[in-house]
Amino acid sequence: MDSKTKEVIPFAHIFFNNTSYGTQANESGEFSISKIYPGQYQVHVSSIGYENKIYSLKIEENHTNLLLFLNESSKDLIEVKVSAGKDVNWERSMKIFERELLGRGYSKKEINIRNREIVEFENNGNLKRNFKAKAKDALLIENNVLGYLYKGFLTEFEITNKQTRYTLSGYFEPMEPKDLKELVRWIRKRRFAYEGSLRHFLKAFVANNLEEQGFYATINISGKNVGFNPIQFIHSTTDTSIVMLDFPGLINCYYRNSKLSSILKPQSIIYCTQSGLLLNPLSMETNGKMADFRMAEELPTDYIYQTTFQKEKSIEEKLYYLQGKIPLMR
Repeated sequence: MDSKTKEVIPFAHIFFNNTSYGTQANESGEFSISKIYPGQYQVHVSSIGYENKIYSLKIEENHTNLLLFLNESSKDLIEVKVSAGKDVNWERSMKIFERELLGRGYSKKEINIRNREIVEFENNGNLKRNFKAKAKDALLIENNVLGYLYKGFLTEFEITNKQTRYTLSGYFEPMEPKDLKELVRWIRKRRFAYEGSLRHFLKAFVANNLEEQGFYATINISGKNVGFNPIQFIHSTTDTSIVMLDFPGLINCYYRNSKLSSILKPQSIIYCTQSGLLLNPLSMETNGKMADFRMAEELPTDYIYQTTFQKEKSIEEKLYYLQGKIPLMR
């Protein structure tokens, strides 16, 4: 709804950040999103001619009525000129951008940016200076590895001599598998993307079952790597779904006998959910194996890790868990 005139805004886009919850309002400005799990969310609302708005929302029940307002944009619409192609410097910069954002070792068939022409680079993509990128509109990332179409705004992208840092704000739209074989492949790839990830580690840490989940971790105190009990670093908050983690040093962890370790370095006070989601992604710096995770391995925050899949007797039983999350071909 227009915050000034109180008139409805038709066809606005609404999504819950980094989840698979997203939709578009109808001509009357009404929308409905179902099957949302209880929790704390950031709801993003956007429409042509209006400023983007972010609402913080805590869902505790199955039904929540929302009345969302947008402010008319003070910026005039800019005429977009479409050129026949980009120059050599842009193409070179784009390859670097795609490699660092999407992930290394993937083909364009596996993951690609549908609207790559909207990406722009500062300093002409010069890696000798800080490499920065921005996008005029939401990126459309087609991930055929995990079966998602990601629609998100690039709020930050920078490559320095120390690290690659980027921030996206968007949502995951589940793709429809062309057949049963592709669906099963997506199930397995999503499980593989979750296992050994930072989210998996933090969830196991909070639940105090690191070893059971396949992790071996030590903490560096006074220059020595020692074993620890996670309980001593976990503190409750006023919100029972959120905990504070107080790490006195670097954490070195391995997952399932992997020869590659991950080093976790706290940057500030760390708050995370019981399911292992960081409230502030910048509060934890990752190096090593976990630092290699990119959009090709990114899962929506509402993804549910199903440990029972390996024990099921048939594909039909596996598909039972996916009803309502992935539309099936009939």
